[in-house]
Amino acid sequence: MDIKFGHGLEFDPDEEGQGDSLSAMTPEREAALEQIVRDGFRAPVALSEPVSLVVGTTQYLVYNLSGRGIGIYLNQPREMLEGAQLQGLSLSIEGQSFRVDGVVKHLSNDGIHDLCGIELTSIPERCRDAITRYLQQTRNTLFIP
Repeated sequence: MDIKFGHGLEFDPDEEGQGDSLSAMTPEREAALEQIVRDGFRAPVALSEPVSLVVGTTQYLVYNLSGRGIGIYLNQPREMLEGAQLQGLSLSIEGQSFRVDGVVKHLSNDGIHDLCGIELTSIPERCRDAITRYLQQTRNTLFIP
């Protein structure tokens, strides 16, 4: 499939004639796309930003944040288990700490760091507001000249 850039994205049918029709998508292609598609905007978090996550007594540096999840650098390989339910986490953002719950959705390695993606399953309203403000500020910094 060729992608053309103009006023919007235009898709030309590929050689197999599937074009951009989702009904023609194979289960294998759909599964592969689900692995890379994420809901919402994930803001990068600089090491200098005051955003952190504490699990039990262990503090983790945050590398990205969205309205529904958080990415952290692991301190040691394999210290989290995929699918693990995490309760009573402390998310610090905007100088405030909030109690949140989550579930480990993925573990990976970027070649340098061991990474962990956590879906936030319980977020207090004030925490959700703080995340939304952080995401808006980051969007403005990244996308508005």
